[in-house]
Amino acid sequence: MINNINFAVEEGEFIGYIGPNGAGKSTTIKLLTGILYPSSGSIRVLGYEPHTQRYEYTYHIGVVFGQRSLLEYDIPVSDSFELYRAIYELDRKEYQKRVGEFTEMLELEELLHIPVRKLSLGQRMRVRLRRRYCIGPR
Repeated sequence: MINNINFAVEEGEFIGYIGPNGAGKSTTIKLLTGILYPSSGSIRVLGYEPHTQRYEYTYHIGVVFGQRSLLEYDIPVSDSFELYRAIYELDRKEYQKRVGEFTEMLELEELLHIPVRKLSLGQRMRVRLRRRYCIGPR
């Protein structure tokens, strides 16, 4: 849920939209592009209301979102990693060493037991990075 956002970007301005994982950054962008409809309030971009004028509006914008994850969507992150460890026949001791290093480095401990589908885009990107280095070649 996103509450009380109000900002304007003038022509020629560039902005960065930052915040912690799960804060609603991707949801805001989806609202601004017309992918999602606001439950209240209004959105105007380039004179368009994105969710009602999407066809005309999309000719004037471009957006890139993160890629699809290779993690299993409905199972906890740790189970997904364990599945890939088994598939790639990785040595359990080496795998556990890598998992420990990257869990600490990327501060992922609180995410390991959450199904991937419940993670924000930023959290998914962090666990994908961990998957790459824990399971992929070194």
